Amino acid sequence: MKIICIPSGPIETNAWLILNEANNSAILFDAPPESFSLIKKELESRNCSIKALFLTHGHWDHMLDSYLFAQENIPVYAHHDSIPFM
Repeated sequence: MKIICIPSGPIETNAWLILNEANNSAILFDAPPESFSLIKKELESRNCSIKALFLTHGHWDHMLDSYLFAQENIPVYAHHDSIPFM
């Protein structure tokens, strides 16, 4: 298992990619602005696919690219209290 920090966006908010090298799968925590392409490149370089995105909270700098993952049919999970921010 590997944990990779990917800072992105105007204030370099961290996305956390958790890789399971045993089965080439990954989960992601947070999707800051401009993170989608960085994360996709990281996954491709490691031949991994993302299984889910978990948003830690509803601030824009932690979730702005989440819709891009959802468009690729990746499940996006967030706490109920974050719904007003989405």
